[in-house]
Amino acid sequence: KEKYFAAQLSDRAWHRVEVSNFIPCGASSQAIVRYVDQGSSAMLSCTDLRPLNAQFRNLPCQAMAAGLAGLVPARGEWTPEDNYWFNNRVSGKQLVGRMVDVPDSSLTHMMVELVDTSHPTEDHYIHKQLVMDGRAVAVTR
Repeated sequence: KEKYFAAQLSDRAWHRVEVSNFIPCGASSQAIVRYVDQGSSAMLSCTDLRPLNAQFRNLPCQAMAAGLAGLVPARGEWTPEDNYWFNNRVSGKQLVGRMVDVPDSSLTHMMVELVDTSHPTEDHYIHKQLVMDGRAVAVTR
């Protein structure tokens, strides 16, 4: 089966998606997709997918997986509270990202530092705030 399609995002424009799984359910079959140029994921009805023109299938994906560099979760894994804390700090903001490391040679994942530069006199480093709040532990590279 083909795994690249076009699907609409909330802006109603068509975007490239990669289907990771089809869930058969008769006429209401679903697909778990990742918008390869935005990075978000969704579950869509298979009827919402459109064939992707061949000229767009081999373009490199614009969204890359990323993690925060130099940190590990303080409790061994990120908790829902940690995720809520993080989302409140970054959602809807324009942040500066600095790529620190690419752990593998495939360039599909990178480690970054995120900086909130919206304050007029000082920058706020998200990874430092996580450590100060006891949500993460700094690790050396």
